[in-house]
Amino acid sequence: LLLANTAALSFKRGFSAFFDLGFELPYTTSIPSGMNDAYLHAKYRFWQASDNEGLTGRIDFKFNNGNINQGLGSGDNDYCLMLIYSKQYGKGKAHFNLGHVNVGMNAGIQSDDYLAYLAAYEFPIIEGKSDLVFEYVANNALQPNPAFIQIGGRIAMSSVLKLDAGYSFGLNSNSIKNSLTYGLHYEF
Repeated sequence: LLLANTAALSFKRGFSAFFDLGFELPYTTSIPSGMNDAYLHAKYRFWQASDNEGLTGRIDFKFNNGNINQGLGSGDNDYCLMLIYSKQYGKGKAHFNLGHVNVGMNAGIQSDDYLAYLAAYEFPIIEGKSDLVFEYVANNALQPNPAFIQIGGRIAMSSVLKLDAGYSFGLNSNSIKNSLTYGLHYEF
């Protein structure tokens, strides 16, 4: 049984109804433990059909601050360009993400780059207080494509602080078999 546990602290600042900036600090709590590569996120909703449907662009920059020798980082600065389509279905909301990840932007080796894709559905358990979340996440970095399913939840501790937790299981030999993730998310 391979189990990887990750805790994360994330911050998000909304500068308008359409633009926000975030920072994420992941920490592996299983052995070896330590700080992973940190992320800087920027999201901009550039098309909105209604309050319940829209298209968002996201750019991520991954720092190479994690210890690569302990498996806690990649040793590369990466960036990702992603499109996110979101739509309300009943009480829940679906998200479909497609992105290109440039691995090791300092190295400039295109063969390491890959596509990442995700389908997610979040359903409110208690309106405005807690959600149940289902995700399918994959990429084409290796063959067979690493893929996993995550089942999790989100609880609002206050109007600006949320607690997230989830269990992931891999779908093939290139995926982490079992993983627990949890974290605090602060929006201001």
